[in-house]
Amino acid sequence: MGILTVIEDWQGLNGGISTGGTNETIRRCVRNFTVDFSEGDIPCCRPHIACDDERIPKMWETHPYDDWMYVIDVHANATEGPLTFRVVANYSYVAYPLEAAPVIEWRFATSNEPVDKDAAGDPIINTVEESPDPPITKEVNDLILRYTRNEEFFDTATAKKYKGAVNEDVWTVQGQTFQPGEVRCNIFDGRQTRAAGLVFWQVTYEFQIRDNPDDLGGWKLRFLNQGFREKTGTETYLDDEGIEKERFLYATIKDAEGSPLSQPTLLDGDGKKIPKDGNPWFMEYDIFKKETFNNLGLG
Repeated sequence: MGILTVIEDWQGLNGGISTGGTNETIRRCVRNFTVDFSEGDIPCCRPHIACDDERIPKMWETHPYDDWMYVIDVHANATEGPLTFRVVANYSYVAYPLEAAPVIEWRFATSNEPVDKDAAGDPIINTVEESPDPPITKEVNDLILRYTRNEEFFDTATAKKYKGAVNEDVWTVQGQTFQPGEVRCNIFDGRQTRAAGLVFWQVTYEFQIRDNPDDLGGWKLRFLNQGFREKTGTETYLDDEGIEKERFLYATIKDAEGSPLSQPTLLDGDGKKIPKDGNPWFMEYDIFKKETFNNLGLG
């Protein structure tokens, strides 16, 4: 009972090459096998038994002629009665995945971001030096670079290192050059896939570019320097270990009537109240980790 013979035959044997409308060469072919059964088994199981026979090519198995032509489909049909089946194995070709060109996409991401100064660089405040609450927002269009390529491995430690980081150095990618702190890595994902006998990773990088630091401060945290107190000087003191140290002294800022302010007033870089004709001061902080994007090799 079961399979008697498996013979590869020439009927329907074919192969060919085409471009498929792309710049890549596509090779396809078909191999055919005649499988004869004896009686005594369950007829409805014979197509599956025929496909599973060890002499029939299996899914992902490579072709004897080309290691990058692999089985994409195997099916069986009864031909000359219930005991004879024709098994067809279809092959398709894929170029060596690790040498494939990356997929590069440019687009824009639109968001509404709070702004603290106008196009001339002056702070957005009212006639009594109060900042709007809630802050004024404007539409911002950040350039997005999405870069997908095949890689042999996916290093989760490297992905974690770069995810959420900004570029520490000048970074040139795809003919575009960006200054430090202008580019943030938003996506660093990997998806395991397979072609022929090779298991590899499709890794996707996505970067958001904010390259107008005079407008939004790049990826720095920036806010208008203002408050209810100002620095008035320093004093020395002894800490708990008897070591002499210095600290700042502060005083509450009051209005013309001598009352504490109800709204914060502008301060300069030294923590002093800015006079009417003084220039505003913006505080800036690096809040994102920094990494060398050139090490990613995405040029």
